[in-house]
Amino acid sequence: LAQDPQRAEDPHFKMWESIRNFAHSKQAVVIEHGAEALLAFLPKAALAMLVVIVGMAIIGCVTRKIQYRLENLDTSVPEVPKSNFSCAAEESEESESETALMDKEAAEPAPPKEPSLDPTIVRFAISLLRACMKIYLIMMAAGIVGISSSSFIAIFSIFSLSVGLSLQDLMRDVANGLRLIMLRPYRVGDHIRIELEDGKLIGKVLDVAIFQTTMLMEDNKTIIIPNHVISIVTNETRHGASRNDVVLRVDYAENLRTVKDTLLSMADKDPMILKQPEVPKVLVSDFSEVGMELILRVWVRAEDRLAAPYHVRLQAKEALDKAGIKMAHLSEA
Repeated sequence: LAQDPQRAEDPHFKMWESIRNFAHSKQAVVIEHGAEALLAFLPKAALAMLVVIVGMAIIGCVTRKIQYRLENLDTSVPEVPKSNFSCAAEESEESESETALMDKEAAEPAPPKEPSLDPTIVRFAISLLRACMKIYLIMMAAGIVGISSSSFIAIFSIFSLSVGLSLQDLMRDVANGLRLIMLRPYRVGDHIRIELEDGKLIGKVLDVAIFQTTMLMEDNKTIIIPNHVISIVTNETRHGASRNDVVLRVDYAENLRTVKDTLLSMADKDPMILKQPEVPKVLVSDFSEVGMELILRVWVRAEDRLAAPYHVRLQAKEALDKAGIKMAHLSEA
């Protein structure tokens, strides 16, 4: 304009100048409103984030406290106080029996205290409670930001509908988790074997939650299994005892009755081998070209079932060697 003052009188120039000034004013208004909305939203977002962080910490602390109280809850019935009108003879007899009982308890270690409530149900209930509290916390934070609960539910419904195929396995996990809790094919602490399509898993149950089961494998590895893939389960510790069949082969020259008596005597003295639900047995399995094939069938505690075959086989070999009984071996041609 300084070089060409006549341009200011040009109608086209005036039109473009007015359009530019209008655009600048609208842009300024939009920026101003956006800045005001951002300044108004930031405190709500910060408050919602603070609520979520503090709420998650409180939920974790509360649920851990409840779980500890439930797992250590004492549901034993208190003893009824005795009458003060008991005779002196009865008091003397009770005193002697209590003294003998105390001496016996001091000599024998007290057995570990069993939990009053099933840890499987306690942990599943705590897992369900924790999930519900977290969902409520998220809805509360959404309400602070300005999202109403109805809008939140509508958004969640649309989202669940759009990803329904992806949520099928999740819903199956929840349904199967409820089935595991109601039917209770295994509990926390049981040793189980789960049959899968590509193999099997053997280990100790650490936790049964809403969506998954956590197991400790035999090689001390922790594995998490989705509940919906658990179908065929073998519980190896439900009844407290496990049967082991140890195969032994002895030479044909040995007396079968002597071999049987030697093995049964060894089994009778071994503290690992139980007499219930069945006494140890020696069964003749086969007569092969190598020698007589025998099966030493024993019952052991469930926690000893993995080490029992190796232990029993070693003890049987030492007992046979001590009795001068030869094991079967291939003869040289």
